[in-house]
Amino acid sequence: MNPQFDTKTLISLATFLAGAGSAVWGMVRWYGDGEKKRYAAERDFEHLRKSQEQMRQSILLLTREIDELSDDMKIHLAVFNVMLAQNGQSVSGILGYKRKNESTSDRD
Repeated sequence: MNPQFDTKTLISLATFLAGAGSAVWGMVRWYGDGEKKRYAAERDFEHLRKSQEQMRQSILLLTREIDELSDDMKIHLAVFNVMLAQNGQSVSGILGYKRKNESTSDRD
């Protein structure tokens, strides 16, 4: 038996092959796009992780600097209090509110 291909059969076969080929091409494209998105998501996540690590390091550095400044301020305050005590004054006496009447009555 010799199969005969007529025009309708050839057109149907060509259409089927074109459909199957485009379906395979669509699956390849879909897979490729998925891989691109996965790679981009991993890259973005890595950038975010590095940024967060840099912020953590910056916060640690700032915390250390604040602690050092706090220690310096405590030392300066102690020195200031000693200097005031040697002169017979206190911080509250210098920074306290004085009424004008009291200051003129002390002079009399």
